[in-house]
Amino acid sequence: MWNLEPTEENIRNCFLEDSIGRNKSIFQFIRLICSINESCTIAIDSEWGNGKTFFVKQIKMILDEHNSYYKKEEKNNNDKNEVVNKFDELKKVCKENELEIEPYVSVYYDAWMNDNSIDPLMSLVQGINEELDEKIYLESD
Repeated sequence: MWNLEPTEENIRNCFLEDSIGRNKSIFQFIRLICSINESCTIAIDSEWGNGKTFFVKQIKMILDEHNSYYKKEEKNNNDKNEVVNKFDELKKVCKENELEIEPYVSVYYDAWMNDNSIDPLMSLVQGINEELDEKIYLESD
């Protein structure tokens, strides 16, 4: 079995190159998220090692890159443009040119890493706080 660690670099490169053939599924999932107008729960279920973490982290990367409320880092500006441009290419391929991604705040919370927490709610709140710390500002472009 081929194993690729879900590092930021691997997640980004796999999306840009579509090396695991999931970009259309990623696009369709984001389209689904953008169509939801109410609270809901979405479950992603598959065997261990089938790429759920990779998939979710790629979704998060794309949503983050489209969020104008996140602070911009000079060194990552070119990387961001590549991800946004690749997503724009996907919109054309999927004939969904009108799709606009609202500025979502996405948080990756690893429940397995926090499985031993005494207070699960506080663990989740702490995880959100740590992930968003220093990322958001109030004025968009």
